[in-house]
Parts: sequence; structure tokens; C-alpha cells
Amino acid sequence: MTALWKPWFVYRPRQLARRVGQRLAAPPTGPTAVTLPWGATLTVNPGETIGRAVWTTGVYDIAVSEVLFRLVPFGGRAIDAGANVGYMTSLLAAKVGPPGRVESFEPHPALGQRLRDNVRRAASAVAVHAVALSDAAGVARFVLPAGFSGNEGIGHLAPGNRPPAPGETAIEVPTATLDGLFPDDRFDVLKLDVEGHEAAVLRGARGLLGRGAVRHVVFEDHAIATSEAAGILHAAGYALFQIGWALRGPVLAGLAAPRLCKPYEAPSYLATLDPAGATAALAPRGWRIYG
Repeated sequence: MTALWKPWFVYRPRQLARRVGQRLAAPPTGPTAVTLPWGATLTVNPGETIGRAVWTTGVYDIAVSEVLFRLVPFGGRAIDAGANVGYMTSLLAAKVGPPGRVESFEPHPALGQRLRDNVRRAASAVAVHAVALSDAAGVARFVLPAGFSGNEGIGHLAPGNRPPAPGETAIEVPTATLDGLFPDDRFDVLKLDVEGHEAAVLRGARGLLGRGAVRHVVFEDHAIATSEAAGILHAAGYALFQIGWALRGPVLAGLAAPRLCKPYEAPSYLATLDPAGATAALAPRGWRIYG
């Protein structure tokens, strides 16, 4: 019963009914369409980590989802770096609506095709970029670790373009920088989840960051105390917060506070040029992603 006392069941009771039905049937083995809380349909693979989370709970990384949904405005502009099959892109597109625009980046060819299929009916303009963001334009090795078929979110650019380790395979992908692609643009939110390559993406966005052209950055980081990514953002004037959640809504805390994320979650952070506005937007209880 404790496992059912979660936001995705309490705030979306029909998801609980769906979950009970799922437990009585064999899980699907191929592409499966799931209706997300904001009404969009996403085709996922329940046989791998991200797809299984979306299939069983209707959401993935609920704290990050809620933070993004609250911070990006209607009509705004957002970047999804590390888009995978488009869950966060779909969320951002739903929130910015027809006047807005989402720039979505996924270098893996098969995931990129599923991303394009998933966002084809998005209400806002979504541009899908089949490139990996980094600190230089060119070509790099994209590594598929052993176990990639069970977790399609662990592909990453090879550090220093090193050759694959035993059990890994690699493909070549084009790279680009945010400064090179958007020299004069402004964005409300950058969501950044690129499996350890976050600092390189931010090095390639020093121009954007330096002129305050990205208001909020939401990023994953497993070593925040020694993180180059956090250092780049701090030097550019961003205030940093941990992101977590409780039953009644999202939670923010300073970096010195006890760790917020659950043991089974990757630690995520908010870097913002508007800490007062961000904390005010995230203070009310409840879950906006559920309407």
C-alpha cells in the first residue's frame, strides 16, 4: 500500500486503476502508446528504464517534470538537451503552447526517429536536432554501453573521444554548440541531461550564459561538490538549488542541505538567474503537470 501513496497515483487516480490492470497482465514487449498527464501521447518501450517508468506511472522524473512545467511560460522558448524519445520535450511543448518553441536535441539515430514521431502532433513548434551538443562543432563518438537495450538513457559522448571499452559499441555523431546555433537567441529554460557531458555543453554556451540569455538551467549532476558544470553556472551568476519532491509537490533546497533526491533517482539541480521568481513559482503545493 505504501508504494501506492505517490503523487502519480494520488493526484491521478485513473493511473492507479491502470497500474492495477497492468499488474494483472503481462507487460507489453514492443512500442506502447501512453497518454501523459498533460494529454499528449508518447510511444515508449516498456522493456527499458525510461519507457517502463512512463508506462507504469505516467511520468518520468516527477520533480524535474514539475520544475520545468512551472518555470517555462506559455509562449516561451526552451531547449531539451538529451531528449531521448521526447518525454520532456512533450512536456515543454505542452506548456509553451502554440506561440512557443522547443529546440530538442538527440544524437542517437533510432531514438531521434522515435522523438520525431512522438512530437509530430505537438501543439507548439518543436525543432528536432540530430546532433550532440558539446563545446565544439565537429564529429564525436557516441558510446552505447553494455546494457543500453535495457536503459536507452545511458548513451553518451566518449570523453576525449576515447575508443569503446569492452562490451561497448560506438557510432559517430555530429556535434554542435549552443553558442554556434543560437548566437542571438534567448531562452526561458535549458533542460540538460547528457550523461556526464553537461560541462562541455555549458562551455559551448558561455556566450549565452554570459549575456543572461538562459534564465533557468535544470541539469543532472552526480558530483555537484566538484562539478565543473556547477562552477561554470556559478561563475555566470546563477544561483544553484537541489531539486526534490514530496507527496504535496516539488521541493527546492540549497546545496548545503541534506540530499533531496530519492535513493533510486539521479540528483538534479536548478541553476537560475531569478532565484526569487523560481522559488515563488515552485512554492505552492500541488502538481501542475496534473492540471
